[in-house]
Amino acid sequence: MATNNKTTALLSSTTGEVKSLWSHLTEPDTHFDNVGWYKITFVTDEPTGIQLNSQLEKLHNQAKQDYISAGKDVRSENKSGGKKVDNEDGTVHYEFTAKMRPFFMSKKDGKKIINRPQIVGADLKPYPLDQEIPRGSTIKVNFKVVPYCTALAMGLTMRLGGVQVINLADTAFSSDHGFTVVEEGNAVSQSTGNTTPDVSSATQSEKASAADF
Repeated sequence: MATNNKTTALLSSTTGEVKSLWSHLTEPDTHFDNVGWYKITFVTDEPTGIQLNSQLEKLHNQAKQDYISAGKDVRSENKSGGKKVDNEDGTVHYEFTAKMRPFFMSKKDGKKIINRPQIVGADLKPYPLDQEIPRGSTIKVNFKVVPYCTALAMGLTMRLGGVQVINLADTAFSSDHGFTVVEEGNAVSQSTGNTTPDVSSATQSEKASAADF
């Protein structure tokens, strides 16, 4: 892996069909900082999770050795990989999060570059930008694994590229809460939203930095 001023993605991948858990794709999640993140947490089955975690562990170790060889001060490590979850029925699944900053400042000319993940449906048509992906939906996630090394720690980030929504989960839960259809009410229909804009290719050429993680 190169450790100069060029960004090197150690892995570029699109998952098979997985399940959505949490998503912040209509607006960045600003719970932890003011800039926020576009992000999605997805669930894999046990074999897929083990395989991806194994890949991430190897890439983490590779990145660590390359940083050390380049004279970087690796003070600590943020472990890379998905979270293993033991289910009540005895099965196991893994949870992974891919994320993207909503913007960054270009190191070439100082201009603000807007980021937004590409989101499409099963037919590859744009998915509504104002509609979050319901938990349990069947999706595919495109991401790049990018290494970073800051003054605090080194590690890997799964940089979100895009999401394909294959099947939306049924979000109907009204009967579970004692709700019934109110004929006189004003139903809120799903918005068609706006189309997903093109994202500058500069996103892929910027150097990973502390602001990126």
